[in-house]
Amino acid sequence: MRAREVACKSILGKSKLGDYCLNPYTGCTNACLYCYADFMRRFTDHAESWGSFVDAKINAPAVLARQLRRAKPGAHVIASSVCDPYQAAEATYRITRECLSMLLDVGLSVSVLTKSALVTRDFDLMEGEENVCVEVSLSTMDERLAALFEPGASPPSERVRVLMEAKDRGIRRGAFLGPLMPGIADTRESMAPLFEAIAPAEPEQVLLDSITLYPGVRRRLRRHLRTHPELLGPIELIANDQKAHADYEDRLRKLATQAARACGLAGALRLIV
Repeated sequence: MRAREVACKSILGKSKLGDYCLNPYTGCTNACLYCYADFMRRFTDHAESWGSFVDAKINAPAVLARQLRRAKPGAHVIASSVCDPYQAAEATYRITRECLSMLLDVGLSVSVLTKSALVTRDFDLMEGEENVCVEVSLSTMDERLAALFEPGASPPSERVRVLMEAKDRGIRRGAFLGPLMPGIADTRESMAPLFEAIAPAEPEQVLLDSITLYPGVRRRLRRHLRTHPELLGPIELIANDQKAHADYEDRLRKLATQAARACGLAGALRLIV
């Protein structure tokens, strides 16, 4: 997929996740079926569906340099909140790398959220930096299901290797397990492999979340999973039945707590669900 080059007026925005968020791209070619960020499409002139386009903010470093003069000292920056900062376009444009270098140079704290093994390219910037943490996102260790739900992301095994390399290089690291979908990741047989895979990397934090079925997410899942009723059925059940939804979230909390305890990660687990 070819990225369109655009200019931005601002790159450092206020965020509920941290003090600021930084999104070097509009759009995300990971094309995750469960992505909540498709609301961003209304701010573009793209007719294509979310996940099928990406705009590279080629002037982002220059804009960031200007905004950093007014940024709160010691602030926490999330990179990124509505795109993957290391999606495929970053291999060409290197916008995330340049912005990350600038953020660290001025002493800001950065959380890098990604599903891409490309992030290891920039480990040279992160080594020895206490102000940066790599947060790798995983929703399943089943590579077949990951290819269906997250077609543009690195396979789960590669993402686990990102965490292991971060550990070997002394880089702070965490895992975001989510969204953990009903019928896919809410059983003991599916939850345990997630924790067993990340445990050797000794993440300092493990966040766990359920799926949020916004209307756009439901439409996308229905469209792409119409030939997979065994996957769509449990999703439709929790979407239409409040008790089933509550039971699903209770199940996630219980199974995650058990799996984290079994793998020595109980102290790192943070339940968002």
